[in-house]
Parts: sequence; C-alpha cells; structure tokens
Amino acid sequence: MDSVSKPDFNCIQACLRNERKAQFQLYEWCFPELMRVCSRYCKNRDDASALVNTSFLKLLTALPSYSNDKEFIPWMRTIAIRTAVDAHRAKARRMEDFVGDEWPSEHEPDTLNEVISSIELERIEQAIGALDENERVVFNLFEIEGFSHSEIANLLNCSERSSKRYLHRAKENLQNKLSALRPARKAI
Repeated sequence: MDSVSKPDFNCIQACLRNERKAQFQLYEWCFPELMRVCSRYCKNRDDASALVNTSFLKLLTALPSYSNDKEFIPWMRTIAIRTAVDAHRAKARRMEDFVGDEWPSEHEPDTLNEVISSIELERIEQAIGALDENERVVFNLFEIEGFSHSEIANLLNCSERSSKRYLHRAKENLQNKLSALRPARKAI
C-alpha cells in the first residue's frame, strides 16, 4: 500500500457517482491491502482473489456510509475480514459440525515463537495457508486480528470452547510444520 492513508477525496466522490474509471483507481489502490488480508483466510491465490473482489464490491456498496474523517485502511480491512468470516460461515453451514477432542487440560510449553523466529515469512504463510479452514480462520482472527474467543465464537456461530480448540490445533499443526522445516534450514 502506498504511503497515503486514504484514497483521494475526489476519487471517493467519483466512485459514489458510479464512475467506472474512479472505481478502477480505487480498486488498484485497495488491492494490495485487501489481498494481504484475504490471503490469510484462503488456501490459494485464486480463492483470495475472489474474496478480494467480493470485499471490494461490499466496500463500494458501503462507500456512502464511509466518513472521510475516519481512517480508510482500517475501515477497508474490517470489510475484508467480515467478508472472509461470512464466506467461512457459509462454507461451514454446508459442512458437518465440528466434532473434536476435549480441550486439553494441560498445555505443553509454547515453543512456537522460537520456531517462528527461525523461519522465513513465506514459509510461515504457506504453513498457515495449509491449515484446516476452521483452524486458519480462528488463528487469523485471534493471533493476527486480535479478536477474543468470545468475539470469534459470535462471528463463527460456534462455542468459545470450539474457538479455543481450533486455535490450539492450529498452533500445534503450525509448530509441527514449522519444526519440520527448521532442520532443513540449518543444513543450508
């Protein structure tokens, strides 16, 4: 995203008048940040691109409610996150309810931070992208977006316990995947 914190006021006004050229300019301006957000919720770039397009359409629809005195990027990111959650929820409705093990009463020491610090960002993103969809969505909402388990449970229509379980499994899976990559990196 360029150094400008919000698109030009004239561009927004032109978008409100449904001027296609301005909408395209706004799309080009928004695309990098929307792709960053949406990529965290999708397994591949094609799905992320589709989510970006849906997010942008929602952004255009919500543009009349945007107030120029508030920051555009957080407003835009909120739309993308909610679109990703909505897509996940719609997909989850088509799948069976999650049936899993009980939430562990004892936790192993968290060495995930040690592993993550030694792995490149691209590999981390690939590992997150390879998570089960429920795990990936909860991990992103909790660890990256800063939502609480209560907020996640409300967004995803699941229990807080399920949210915690998904996060725990996501961290375990990430730790296993990233630990497997660690020795390979030392050999280089």
